Amino acid sequence: KKLDNPEDVKLLGFSSQLHGVLILDHEDKVICPLIPWLDTRSTKECEAIRRKIDSYEIYKRTGCRISCQYVLPKVMWFRNRYPEKSGEICKIFSPKDYAIYMLSGISVTDYSIASGTQLFNLSKMDWDEELLSLAGISRGVLPDIVSGEKIVGEVKPEISEAMGLHKGIEIIVGVGDAQAQTLGLGVTKTGKASCNIGTSSALRVASNKLIIDKSHECRFFAYMIIPG
Repeated sequence: KKLDNPEDVKLLGFSSQLHGVLILDHEDKVICPLIPWLDTRSTKECEAIRRKIDSYEIYKRTGCRISCQYVLPKVMWFRNRYPEKSGEICKIFSPKDYAIYMLSGISVTDYSIASGTQLFNLSKMDWDEELLSLAGISRGVLPDIVSGEKIVGEVKPEISEAMGLHKGIEIIVGVGDAQAQTLGLGVTKTGKASCNIGTSSALRVASNKLIIDKSHECRFFAYMIIPG
């Protein structure tokens, strides 16, 4: 459906749930429909991760405890469940990054989504090569990582026409839903917190340095809001 007032659209920004994953082949066809964060089919893969790498080490590097909710075990599950399709994996996206790619042809994600994959090294601010190897993928199948406020390109002309938009609409990468909520509530500096109670529940605080749970007792996760 075309918009009633397309001239009002100046920019497209995106947000989506964390930890969801779609997999595309070399023809940009979806070979793995969205696996959402709460999918638990990768239990055996989580056990395999524990055998390969110390659970606290992976948490310390990624901010993510070993859990079915993350992209790492989901990709491992897909490769184990559909070995005939493993060689077809060309691109791996979160929901919002898939939307950006389909609208613009640009493969990009932001730091908040990347930090919720269990494939991102929080200290190096880059994809973790050892964990990519564990997942059986190369960094080439993952999007480039940029800051959430970055404008990365424009909507394809043919899509703009189909949607009734004027040409040249720019696209801003955006952030994950939890990070957008946190920023929207004004939690942008140390000493502030937000509480979310819904499908999942979380108490979130902002920090300008990496904080991890050294006691191993808390369910503490470290996700990026924005760099710095």
